[in-house]
Amino acid sequence: MVWRSVIRWGEEGGPPSQGGFLPGEAGPPAGREVRDRIDGGSTPAVRRSRSSLFVGQYEHSLDSKGRVVLPAPFRAFVAERGYVTQLDGCIGMWSAEGFPEVAERWKSELDNGSITAGIFRKLMGRVQDVKLDAAGRITLPRELLDALGFDDRVVVAGRYDRAEIWPLERFEQEVTADDDAEFTDVIRRLGI
Repeated sequence: MVWRSVIRWGEEGGPPSQGGFLPGEAGPPAGREVRDRIDGGSTPAVRRSRSSLFVGQYEHSLDSKGRVVLPAPFRAFVAERGYVTQLDGCIGMWSAEGFPEVAERWKSELDNGSITAGIFRKLMGRVQDVKLDAAGRITLPRELLDALGFDDRVVVAGRYDRAEIWPLERFEQEVTADDDAEFTDVIRRLGI
């Protein structure tokens, strides 16, 4: 598949209008476009840049209207539009650029008979779009918050191609001592 990533930076030090760099990486000078290149030369890249890389873990408050402030590193990914839906115990959030790939996977599962039309309808029917307000918040659908038992404390955690928004208590239950042992084992296997 042929893709080219273009990132336009706003004012000096400001966030990108599309895509972004990992925390700690410096962006290009203000107003410049950056294009991925093959072999570091002048040939435009034919690979997709991972511009919506959600990383990190942040604890935030949820107000009575269902609004949560997104962590600063995630805001650029859903500035224009993002998508949320119910996952297993949490709310998943994707960028507008990343969600079509997820929807295509779901459609493929329907087409090959791995899921029924009813499940596909539920998956697609629960998806809602979100947009940042001026304070950097998104409003989460009340029906998802109620279904998952959210209260006023949440964890917003990066999960590579999406963010997950968890009720704080449920997130803490998911992170167990067994996870710590498995994490240590994986770090050793990966040679990190």
